[in-house]
Amino acid sequence: MRAYRLAGWKQGGHYVEVDQQEPGPGQVLIKMGGAGICHSDLHLMHEWSPELIPELEAFVPDFTLGHENAGWIERVGPGVEGWEQDQAVAISPVWSCGRCAACRAGEDSYCEGPETGSGGIGLDGGLASHMVAPARSLVALQNLQPSEAAPLTDAGLTSYHAVRRSLDVLTPDAAALVIGVGGLGHMGLAYLRLLTGGLIVAADRSEAARKMAAELGADVVLDSVARAEFAGRDVALDA
Repeated sequence: MRAYRLAGWKQGGHYVEVDQQEPGPGQVLIKMGGAGICHSDLHLMHEWSPELIPELEAFVPDFTLGHENAGWIERVGPGVEGWEQDQAVAISPVWSCGRCAACRAGEDSYCEGPETGSGGIGLDGGLASHMVAPARSLVALQNLQPSEAAPLTDAGLTSYHAVRRSLDVLTPDAAALVIGVGGLGHMGLAYLRLLTGGLIVAADRSEAARKMAAELGADVVLDSVARAEFAGRDVALDA
């Protein structure tokens, strides 16, 4: 199959023909339906290296890029239960052991297990026709198509995390300011509208972004933020 792979640190990406993997124990083979392009992919190809980020020493190019992934289950490996062929799924970008104290507490991103990397970051990701992923990393899709769900696995989670951790102060009499209504900011604004009842202010220099902010439910839309004074209960999301 054809895959877009990281050739080496700061060496960009390239298309190559690779063998399609088969799912091992606890794994599934996914037929890709959507793969998002994250700015981190550009960093991996052009800017990052173990000299800059020592943690990257655990990852050895080349590997298939793409860590915002969704698709349909094509085959399941030994020991996998609860998943069916052709079922639509999103794939978490955090691949964890499921056994350590952090994983058992639901803090998978702080996994202390020996596994290193995840699909698209150290291990083969979704910029190909198929990818193999741990069954533990799957999330069943309901009404969303994989092409719609793929960016939610990283960009969506980043914005959701910022809003979710602020919900205790985002009471109906509070205000939230979203600075930058781009890839992350527009999702953060949508989450604010869905999950809170306070005033939402959006600021962006782009006319198209300001129009989108209004369509997503911002109460006030500004072309810049020169000075802002916040009360104790207010929140600013700088995207």
